[in-house]
Amino acid sequence: MLNLYKRILQGKKTPDQQRSLELNRLKLYGLVVTEHNRLRVRNNIYRKAFNIGWVKQQLPLPPRPYRLIIVILAVLLVIASATTSYLLYQRYTVGIINEHRTRAMEAFSSEKYEEAIADFTKVLALKKMTRQFTLIAGLPILNRAACGSY
Repeated sequence: MLNLYKRILQGKKTPDQQRSLELNRLKLYGLVVTEHNRLRVRNNIYRKAFNIGWVKQQLPLPPRPYRLIIVILAVLLVIASATTSYLLYQRYTVGIINEHRTRAMEAFSSEKYEEAIADFTKVLALKKMTRQFTLIAGLPILNRAACGSY
């Protein structure tokens, strides 16, 4: 009904349709009248009181497609940053695991068994922590992509 009133208020050609429920309501409220089979606002008081600004305030805002695009881009950005952070964390962890594994093997070769055991324990703890993190994050495919099978 407001869209119809807006068309009439803007002076657009709006034919009088006897069977239109919206049009009959506007006539019943006394906002519009028919002249020469066309509709117009009944008087200047109504035109000033119920002007275009008032109509726009009453009409709901149309959905704007760019809002949806912004939301989708924000979600993709969050996913991308989370994935990147996860992959960087995995690569960092793999580097530390390899470093401790190398030190453990060197210590074992040098018959420094306590150091070897300590480094192997760190390797096992880091592997366990990484697997738990992977299970919590639910990203086992990313884990394999970042670290390979170890």
